[in-house]
Amino acid sequence: MNSDKLKQWFGLTQKLQQEDFWKQIIDPDTLAKEEKINFENNFLKLRDTFPHCDLYQIDHNLFLEVELPGFTIDEIHVTIEHGIVVIQGNYHTLKPGSKYFLKERVSKRFKKEIPLPVPVIESSIRYTLQNGLFTLILPIQTDFAEEIPIEIKPEY
Repeated sequence: MNSDKLKQWFGLTQKLQQEDFWKQIIDPDTLAKEEKINFENNFLKLRDTFPHCDLYQIDHNLFLEVELPGFTIDEIHVTIEHGIVVIQGNYHTLKPGSKYFLKERVSKRFKKEIPLPVPVIESSIRYTLQNGLFTLILPIQTDFAEEIPIEIKPEY
């Protein structure tokens, strides 16, 4: 690759990292007001995502997997508030009396809120904590949709 092509490639990668570039590609003004707020908050700005989570469905259960290395079950606080799973805890990495030569892992409190896509049966929720992976098993409430009969009449 010659130097001109390399400079051109470098210039393109610099543009990709700028917020203005993405605003040109995905015009937030064409999005609904609520979608614009989500776009700016979730896509354009970096945010703390600790702990990393996956939420998926298998059959009639939702599975919420949360990476919590080094945690015991007593250090994890989980609640469900208005269809949102709230996971809280303290991440402690500082070893008292130690002399650090490198300290990249921070000690911090965290609170992660994950909205559930469907109602769940809260009294039947189960969990596992294995090898740093905390898994909530949330049975889906199947009778949440109320059937309302509608009489359909032809239009004349």
